[in-house]
Amino acid sequence: MRGLTSMQTIRFGTDGWRGVIADDFTFAAVRRVAAAIARCLSEGAAAGGPPSIVVGHDTRFQGAAFARAAASVLAAHGFTVHLTQAFGPTPAFGWAAVEMGADGALVVTASHNPAHYSGLKLKDRHGAPASTDLTARIEAELDRADGAPDHAFVAGGQILPFDPRPSYHKRLAALAGLERIAAAGARVMVDVMCGAGQGYLASLLAEHRLDVTEISAELNPLFHGRHPEPVPANLNGLQAACRRSGAVGFALDGDADRLAVVDERGRPWSPHQLMAVMVDYMARGRGGRGRIVKGFAVGRQVDAVAAACGLPLVVVPIGFKYIATHMVQGDVLVGGEESGGIGVQGHLPERDGSLVALLVLEAMAAGGCRAADLLDRLEAAVGPSHYRRVDWGLPRGLGRQAILDRLQGLRRGLPGEAPAAVDELDGLKLRFADESWILFRPSGTEPLLRVYAEAADPARLDRLLSAAADAVREVVGDVIEGDHGQATA
Repeated sequence: MRGLTSMQTIRFGTDGWRGVIADDFTFAAVRRVAAAIARCLSEGAAAGGPPSIVVGHDTRFQGAAFARAAASVLAAHGFTVHLTQAFGPTPAFGWAAVEMGADGALVVTASHNPAHYSGLKLKDRHGAPASTDLTARIEAELDRADGAPDHAFVAGGQILPFDPRPSYHKRLAALAGLERIAAAGARVMVDVMCGAGQGYLASLLAEHRLDVTEISAELNPLFHGRHPEPVPANLNGLQAACRRSGAVGFALDGDADRLAVVDERGRPWSPHQLMAVMVDYMARGRGGRGRIVKGFAVGRQVDAVAAACGLPLVVVPIGFKYIATHMVQGDVLVGGEESGGIGVQGHLPERDGSLVALLVLEAMAAGGCRAADLLDRLEAAVGPSHYRRVDWGLPRGLGRQAILDRLQGLRRGLPGEAPAAVDELDGLKLRFADESWILFRPSGTEPLLRVYAEAADPARLDRLLSAAADAVREVVGDVIEGDHGQATA
């Protein structure tokens, strides 16, 4: 049994560090990470005063207590700490860091992970996810310190309470046409999944006279047994509510940086469809220009819309930090990933589920149509897309590289399916002549092998995933625990 000793190795994944509460994620570990962050951020802090940082948290077990523990360590290292007085969306804390001129934001959250996880997301002074260079320096500092007591405290730090909501609401209102949205009179359902988005998007819409209903808006650290991830397997209640009421539905993940859309027919949009609609609206509806940056697992509809709009397309590894790097450099109109995280020009170089929901409503108002019509128009223009993601459980502790090595046996293709091309930007992607594809990739935040696939029709998609299941069992069958069925289609 591992204790709270120097033996615990802490590594940052796709977005921050996450661990199982009371196992990996403990008060001792949080303090240790906060100290390493303090030392690394102090090196690059803005001149002219003490370093400063925003500290926030989501609705998970002991989130406020973990945030206070981190804030105390940061203050002891001389930081002015702006500590939230209540849970809030991660983008709200990222915006607070920008508005306050802080050196970054540290958020206690495990995002969409299951209830027994917590984590730390670090944002830079732009509100973007910490770069791989910064997280590598933090990891090196953790390894160097090796869990030893930290005596590098300095005087002058302080903890200042703040509420992120008023400023964040003002920011969203400045970026989205709320009066136009209100005049269109759409009915809206918001599923906050017991997460940190509760009381944010819905209250802003209500303030502007929208007919809005918020569901799963309660503090329940177990999320009623449902993972706070807005994928179709977790959206049955929202789908039924939208079908009954004729409302457009929005589901926010645990820390409200990701979004899923359910239209008035009860159809859940895939993240690829949502991003394609956003690209089309930001370019044609708002007249924006710039690059489109997509994660490696995002489908072909985005490519088709970008080409139709005359916009250059950039493909990056999975993880919004890679998209954010381009957004910080500028000239990015829309950046998005397979998980439903989308960022847009003029805001943070980061995902923001609430803002994207507002932009969907704005696109509906501008087009005088329903969300269902936006999706129908997309598919009429670029063709249909059927997509699914399936997660396979892996034993904890099995290295990512070991899985990737075993997957090399799939380079030749699936049973009866020879690929037209193989791409290994992040994981192993097999592309087929009919433009369908399948991607095998170990998760960066959980002990899972994720299998992503897209095809033009559902029967073809089913065949691909069935062949993939057989191939995975043959190549890495001894490490697979079971199919978790996390579909996103």
